[in-house]
Amino acid sequence: MPDWVALTGDVPLRCCLFAGYALLTLSTRPSARWALSTVVIVGCAALPAARAPDPSSFELDVTEVTVDAYRSCVEAGVCGAPAAGENCNWGLADRANHPINCVDWRQATTYCGWAGKRLPTEEEWEVAARGVLGREFPWGNEPPGKQLCWGPTSGGHTCPVGSFPAGDNPEGVKDLAGNVWEWTSSAYAPSNPSRVARGASWDNGHASYVRSAYRGRYPAEYRDADLGFRCARSR
Repeated sequence: MPDWVALTGDVPLRCCLFAGYALLTLSTRPSARWALSTVVIVGCAALPAARAPDPSSFELDVTEVTVDAYRSCVEAGVCGAPAAGENCNWGLADRANHPINCVDWRQATTYCGWAGKRLPTEEEWEVAARGVLGREFPWGNEPPGKQLCWGPTSGGHTCPVGSFPAGDNPEGVKDLAGNVWEWTSSAYAPSNPSRVARGASWDNGHASYVRSAYRGRYPAEYRDADLGFRCARSR
């Protein structure tokens, strides 16, 4: 399974995310280490410079960061331990391949930096989930059912990452809907410093929450069993 996919936009992403999509070209260039997909988006009207996010290309983790991966950062003395308690995966022997949860925004940011990456922006996350044609869900427009780890399928806790391949996006990114909400680097609004989280979780059971356009928000210090993250990096 590839570790990364890359998406490249040649116009401001927020324009495409919230104003609809137009013409695209798609090509795949495998390499020794990365599996890359380059997407060029054209045809959106320009936004004012103050609102236009950086359209640079990026690479996105295929899976959410696992308990096992996060443990390596803790053992290196860089990351702080997650919270423990009901439905938190830290310290549970059978959860090594589940997403790390019960971590706040700063812990997620620290881990990604230690790994040579960063948290994705909200725009990067959404273009991966919705695609250039504006899918309702990562897998397409079919209503959610058994494609993801969420209320009806989770059994009351997180699932091993990548357990629901029917919910992958076309590039093979897993669990963009369900399993855990994912921290992004983006503030919710200029007047609200809460951080945006995307993707819904094992605990959500309503289709509106798992739509790829749905925006969650949490204070940066918030930790919960339904909240984790994945990393990205600029190319």
